Amino acid sequence: MSKKSKARKAKLSLIKEIEKHFIKLEDSISNNSFELGLYHTKEIEKDFLIQLEKRLEILNEPSDILLEFKERLDKLKKKLETFEF
Repeated sequence: MSKKSKARKAKLSLIKEIEKHFIKLEDSISNNSFELGLYHTKEIEKDFLIQLEKRLEILNEPSDILLEFKERLDKLKKKLETFEF
């Protein structure tokens, strides 16, 4: 399997994983679980989005999906910032 084939497969797997964590983040916000929401935010931001960016660079693909995820994360982070205890 070529490097690009592996990167494509990893990219698709990573996108699925990011979606799962967005669902967990949205659930945390809905359930007023601030700490868990912060955890998922950091995990998405510091781990998954960086990995996705690297995969897209290897594949020389546009970063539209990366930008969509970053915008979505920013909106959810704003909800966390306005969290009331």
